[in-house]
Amino acid sequence: MSGRTDQEGNDAMVRASEPSGIDSVPLPPGGSTPTELVEHYLAGYEAQYKKARRTAKRRASRVTIAVAVLTGGVAVLGAVSAVLSDDVTSGVLAVATTLTSAVIAVLLAWNDHSHHRELWVQRSTVLAELNGLRRRFLLRSSLPVKSLVVV
Repeated sequence: MSGRTDQEGNDAMVRASEPSGIDSVPLPPGGSTPTELVEHYLAGYEAQYKKARRTAKRRASRVTIAVAVLTGGVAVLGAVSAVLSDDVTSGVLAVATTLTSAVIAVLLAWNDHSHHRELWVQRSTVLAELNGLRRRFLLRSSLPVKSLVVV
């Protein structure tokens, strides 16, 4: 025996999965009916996917904008370094161009690794499925039991 209470054991089972952005839904209150249990978990996971979807969408937008701005910066710095003939200034601008290109490469690699846009689309799809499940559940829970029996 570990000496933990049931609540401590339940709390240990509920862990936040921060890298995915989806946290576990806390346990429902004791004595909940089956309908309340389904509603509790549907509402909980719906809220988690909404939060994760917003985060993925925001990251995808920021990476896309940053890559576009930095790519434009590389073009401007390249044009300025070509126009200037002073060796010191040309050297500094050449280094700045190289550093900017490196930052762009890192951002593109990060975006390719993390797949922010794909996560946003996936989480939007899961959220739509959860919403559909909720609607079907609410429709069926409002019908008399006899109408739910398929013969």
